[in-house]
Amino acid sequence: MRQIYLTFLGMGSYNSETKSYSYQPCHYSFEGGISSETCYVQKGEIELLKNITFDLLLIAATEKSYNLHFENLKSDLETEGCSSIHYIPINEDLSGEAQWKNFEMIISFFEKGDILTVDITHGYRVIPVYFSTAINFLQKSKGVKLNHVLYGAYEKRDIYNRSPIIDMKDFFLINEWSDAVSRLVEDADASKLACMASESSTFKFKILNNEKFIYDLRKLSLKIKGVDIHDIAEKANSITGLINNSIQEADSVEKILMAIINEKFSSLTSESPNRLYDDKYFQLQVNIIELLFEHELYMQAFTVMREYIASLGMSGLDTQKKKRNRKYAEIFLIMLRRPEDQWSFKGEDEQMMNNLKGVHRIIEEKGFKKRFQGFVEDMLQLRNGFDHAWTGGMKHTLPDDIESIGKFFLNEIKEITEILRKEKVF
Repeated sequence: MRQIYLTFLGMGSYNSETKSYSYQPCHYSFEGGISSETCYVQKGEIELLKNITFDLLLIAATEKSYNLHFENLKSDLETEGCSSIHYIPINEDLSGEAQWKNFEMIISFFEKGDILTVDITHGYRVIPVYFSTAINFLQKSKGVKLNHVLYGAYEKRDIYNRSPIIDMKDFFLINEWSDAVSRLVEDADASKLACMASESSTFKFKILNNEKFIYDLRKLSLKIKGVDIHDIAEKANSITGLINNSIQEADSVEKILMAIINEKFSSLTSESPNRLYDDKYFQLQVNIIELLFEHELYMQAFTVMREYIASLGMSGLDTQKKKRNRKYAEIFLIMLRRPEDQWSFKGEDEQMMNNLKGVHRIIEEKGFKKRFQGFVEDMLQLRNGFDHAWTGGMKHTLPDDIESIGKFFLNEIKEITEILRKEKVF
């Protein structure tokens, strides 16, 4: 991966006596080091960043600043061992078209995975805008890693004529952290957060850099996508608990990001996650299905809906039998799909069928049996399509309106669940 240094060259201060522009010499300080005296902050930075060997140095300058300073700066940088120094012409025209060309010129030098150090000391007018935009674009489009964003604060020089160089990298990293949180809440993807935590472990965030917090977020993301519905609440509880216990320690920026995460996953928590098919269990499943639809994870949403319907019969069993037993759930699904005169259960299956008749009877008496048969068959056909990637002579193809179909199924489930709730089945 290449190390690239990008800077902007201005004109300096105007001297009315000499009627020329120049930069005043000073020493620059950074991370305990002091540079030799120089007119150019860029030379001071390269000198102080002696642990980095830059493969490419890009100096963006207008025609005027190029004529005034470029050759002198280039010569100074070459004395520091730098080669491959390139001039990027910057148009002073403030029109949108001209500035867009400036932007395109900057990004054209970069390749995937480059490591970037930026000097923003002499940015003026709209220069900081497209410098910042270029950095953000390169991070997103080419995976460019930001190493330093440096500003030479000449106006803060001390009595020894030393000016500090300030690293503004953290302010650019905030965009990356915000993007990582957005990816989590929009796509249930915690990988970007994990990457940010590993690459910027010294960043000021306290909770987002918490190893357990990141671990739980990745586990929750995995369980949501893998529809591990029995353990989602446990991980969601851990995440929201850590947020609630630590939120007062966070600064205002992190509090905003934490609130976004908390709001997203609080519906997946449970006061007492258990292994019973009870009211809390079914409400949690509805929340999970809605979240999966929100992320357009339709195959997973249909999987949870199938599990939900098959599990409704378990709600009418006594406490011991309510413990999650897949055999009962599958028997109940068959009972819903077929008329009673077509049931042919034997042995243990017949015994389970008799235990499940109570809930089935309520569904039938309330007129839901035919509704169940209709949408359950359609739902299972679609779920089967996902299972087999819509190949092998499937009767259905993936519908364009899969979202609206899925939400119709979910509304049916909610209505039937409410009937069972009113009948005090659970």
